[in-house]
Amino acid sequence: MTYYSSVPAAVAALVAAFKTSVALAGVPVHDGPELADAAGLEGIAVGWTGDPNVDVVTGTASPEGLAVSPGRERYAVACLIEVIDGGGSIAAARTRAYQLHAACGAAVAVDPRLGGVVLYASLGIGSLRQQQTQAGALAWVSFPVNVDAYTTR
Repeated sequence: MTYYSSVPAAVAALVAAFKTSVALAGVPVHDGPELADAAGLEGIAVGWTGDPNVDVVTGTASPEGLAVSPGRERYAVACLIEVIDGGGSIAAARTRAYQLHAACGAAVAVDPRLGGVVLYASLGIGSLRQQQTQAGALAWVSFPVNVDAYTTR
């Protein structure tokens, strides 16, 4: 029997959900740490925290009941929202970042099974970091998408 995690399919489904969300139209959505034009003022990364030393998926897998197959996985996929307000307003950058966070939550709520890839996905609250940069006020909201899924074994 071969073990296979749902993580790759769940990450791909999250990227697709965010990219096709009407509320996120025009916002760049990246699959992990993609190389992209850095001139944008906002963006969302799925499977990325902004720090290459931080795990982007953490969780557990265990047998489901008395059965060997399938196993049950519970994990969190790290996501990052980055917003720069060129006028230097931390409040504006923070507000926009949390508007995007809410839109990500709405995108997951439309289909919490992520197209049947998982049993259930939901957005976590996450963390806020903010600072002034040469480009303006920067707000980062890093948040988990919590997932409950079956594996194949």
